[in-house]
Amino acid sequence: MLELRTLSALACALLIAGCAATPPPQSTERVRTNESTSASRDQDQPANDEAISAENVSPDKPAETHAATAFHQAGLASWYGRGFNGRRTASGERFDMHAMTAAHRTLPLGSWVRVTLLGQNRSVVVRINDRGPVARSRVIDLSYGAAMALGIVRHGTAKVELSTVSDMHIRS
Repeated sequence: MLELRTLSALACALLIAGCAATPPPQSTERVRTNESTSASRDQDQPANDEAISAENVSPDKPAETHAATAFHQAGLASWYGRGFNGRRTASGERFDMHAMTAAHRTLPLGSWVRVTLLGQNRSVVVRINDRGPVARSRVIDLSYGAAMALGIVRHGTAKVELSTVSDMHIRS
């Protein structure tokens, strides 16, 4: 009887240890810093691909002076809308299918991203407020409003390029 209890306890311990999460593998997305390109840019003009996060900004320096990490990614975009309208997103806000928002797997919530339709002269700027897409073959899920602005609602998916933009660039 004692041996059965010992074996049961050992089996439970092994099951629990087997369920321990391992860190996800490093992303294969291309990331570069703006340090190499910032010297060649006009200092009065913000870069289109700057991403400024709270960790990079100190209270004694304005956000525009910090060299930021730029993010670029190409792949397939899809969209989501009515079935999720009003539900909570990963950021905690309610999803508005007509807002210019999107879901991305790794970009920080609150990031601003320019989504450019490849082969077309069309782009939109969206705020990342959710996690996704679920389909592994896609890189971003756009809200219905963003998909309408890009003109991809009818087809459902499209090849796009993503690049981060700064908050300052959005306001100008």
